[in-house]
Amino acid sequence: GTIPGDLFKGIKGQLNGTQAFQYTFEKCAGLTGYIPPELFAGVTYSGTYPTTGKGDMRDIFNAATGLATSCTPYGLTEYKTVFKPDWDNRVSCFKPEFSITTINMPANTSYKFTLGAAGNYIIDWGDGNVEQISKSNVTLTTYSHTYNTAGTYTIGLSGQATEYASDINPAAINFKENTKLAGISGSLGAIFPTLADGSQPRFRLMFNGCSNLSGTIPENLFEDINGAPITFMFSSAFRDCPKLTGPIPAGLFADISGSPASNMFNSTFYGCSSLTGLAARNGTGEFLHNIWPSASYGRNAYTGTNIEGLAYIPTTWGGGGQTLSAFTVTTTDTTTSFALKISAAGKFYVDCGADAPNRIIVINNETPVETTATCQWPNAATHTIKIAGVATGYSTDTNIAAISFANNTNLAGIEGSFGAIFRTIDDGK
Repeated sequence: GTIPGDLFKGIKGQLNGTQAFQYTFEKCAGLTGYIPPELFAGVTYSGTYPTTGKGDMRDIFNAATGLATSCTPYGLTEYKTVFKPDWDNRVSCFKPEFSITTINMPANTSYKFTLGAAGNYIIDWGDGNVEQISKSNVTLTTYSHTYNTAGTYTIGLSGQATEYASDINPAAINFKENTKLAGISGSLGAIFPTLADGSQPRFRLMFNGCSNLSGTIPENLFEDINGAPITFMFSSAFRDCPKLTGPIPAGLFADISGSPASNMFNSTFYGCSSLTGLAARNGTGEFLHNIWPSASYGRNAYTGTNIEGLAYIPTTWGGGGQTLSAFTVTTTDTTTSFALKISAAGKFYVDCGADAPNRIIVINNETPVETTATCQWPNAATHTIKIAGVATGYSTDTNIAAISFANNTNLAGIEGSFGAIFRTIDDGK
């Protein structure tokens, strides 16, 4: 089989020159494919290939005759030879983890972006030029390339970050206000993952102001990023990208968990006027702005988008696979205020609609206690209210209903299932 690219992931630093990887794959004639360029991304060693004495890489691939000596197309993406060390003519070939597409650029135009994470990287500039980078610090560094010929280019990036900045400003990678960026694909998390010590990358302002960035957001953009967030982690990451289309992928932040961090989602999708559909959720289906609704964590996260009202109600809750159905209430055409009472234990959502200043009301009853939710609107009109949740307990008082609209003369219509929200629970109640 092939050599896994992450086989030595987590091993990093300067080797000591005394046989660290000597003979590792010697005589493994059954190995096939290419030597992954990221195989030794975390380590540095003296010389290109010490062949004498006790060199770290001496005879590492000796007689491993099944490994490739040239690069060939792979699927829709061509592997590229990025270096050919004296490893018995074996080669390391490159397939990008993350790619960007440029606009149609004039001749003699440069393209640049910044890296703010230490690590080893490979940039395929898309015109036959491939650049290898060994970055030993977290200082923001600009990488630039000039294209002699007019055209549209696909720039590929691969590698492995080894350290992130503690300061909020150096994003791991940044294309801020780059109007030459037209599209993105692949995974940034594969290059900038959560490190073994729990260190997290920061993507603040990453695509902010990339006014020509179009298409959809890749579902796997932040894969391999997991655990507790850090301050400003995704703040303004996609801000003012009006040409981004489609829904925000449901699993975009699926593996982020734990306590919220200050400003982590502030203005993340601000001004993305062509985004539609559902808002971002975590791995158990909870919408992030409902889990961390405070202005300290996600102010203006969806301002200026076309996220649907129903998106503010989770589709699953608590990881138990329970599907939440919305019960819909329609008011009379003279309504400016509407109150309802929920007296069941559980977590419930009341969506008052886009024109209500207090749009989302969250009721979190640990015990069956009467809680009033009041929707208010600036103008008298017919309004639609959506209610969702899962009850976990009920009052034993026969005078208290699980939900009540009693004596509400502004109620004009109902649709959906109460039983889906206030169901018979496991203890038979």
